[in-house]
Amino acid sequence: MAKNSVRKLGSGKRNQWLKTLATDDAKTDPGNRRVLIDTNVWYGALLYGGNPELVVRRCKRYDTIVSSPYLLNKLLSLLKERGAPYKWRNDLERVLKRMTQSFEPDDFSGISRDPKDDPIIASAIAGGCDYLITNDGDLLELGGYKQLKILKPLDYLKIK
Repeated sequence: MAKNSVRKLGSGKRNQWLKTLATDDAKTDPGNRRVLIDTNVWYGALLYGGNPELVVRRCKRYDTIVSSPYLLNKLLSLLKERGAPYKWRNDLERVLKRMTQSFEPDDFSGISRDPKDDPIIASAIAGGCDYLITNDGDLLELGGYKQLKILKPLDYLKIK
């Protein structure tokens, strides 16, 4: 993950993200796909833009985004480590809870090489996801699990 990154999220960019995420875009085909965006993609979108940002924007507009308390806490902890202000993290948490469907999955282990990845897969399965979008090599190595397809952000963007 990008733990060694020194990039800070400036106040203008923070406010822009809150506004973008809080905006209620009319979904052109609501519920067409169910996706779980991994923490590393959210983090990349918020701090760096690029394909992770395009994924977040596309999923917000066209898909149902699934999450879990585990993923949200992981993202907020990373942002805290990078110095994101408390109030902004709270506002972001509130916005993300509104825009995602959260699932507390059953305990499930032994799927990925990295036990920290099992709650991510479990959340996607509990949420009935079609796709898990990640940059995590251990998850990507699986390629999928049951009905779940595990893709890099760029590969997800290539899907029509």
